[in-house]
Amino acid sequence: MSGSILVASIAPSQSCHMAAIKDAASSSILTIVQSGAEARRLIMDEEWDTIILDLPLPDEKDSDLCRMIGEKTFASLVVIVPDDLVDTTSSVVEDYGAVVIGRPLDPVAFSYVLKFARSMRRRIAMLHQKNSRLESKLDEVKLVDRAKIALVHYLDMTEAQAHRYIEKQAMDLRIPRIAVARRILKTYE
Repeated sequence: MSGSILVASIAPSQSCHMAAIKDAASSSILTIVQSGAEARRLIMDEEWDTIILDLPLPDEKDSDLCRMIGEKTFASLVVIVPDDLVDTTSSVVEDYGAVVIGRPLDPVAFSYVLKFARSMRRRIAMLHQKNSRLESKLDEVKLVDRAKIALVHYLDMTEAQAHRYIEKQAMDLRIPRIAVARRILKTYE
């Protein structure tokens, strides 16, 4: 497993489950902080593949930090809490995309949780890329349609003629349709 992992834990050196985290993240770049404020700063400054919160953190309301991570990043989020708080914590933070696991950690189970969380991150990243491509295509279609409307309005073309004109210009000039549309809009708007 490669990538960058941020761990927020109040006492990482005293944490008996830190060994399980380090083993599971063996080929990753691991950054450890001891407060929610430090975690927030690093989350906003850098892009993380995985964020592990060993809760509770003294200076942070747990659900607020999880919400911020869920809303502002594409990082996978793993939350570690005492075993008796897994259900209640899950009901609060799972809407933010968090995977909750109880401590003490079973190293093998934690490794699987980390793999699952990271695979979900990759899937979300792929969906985000696809969404960005679709938004870009939609913007192009809107721009070309505005250019067609300009041609219809100013040159009394039909929509079919305007469409053909834009396509022909793009082929003749060997430029994308969006570049032709921009030229038309620059001329007529």
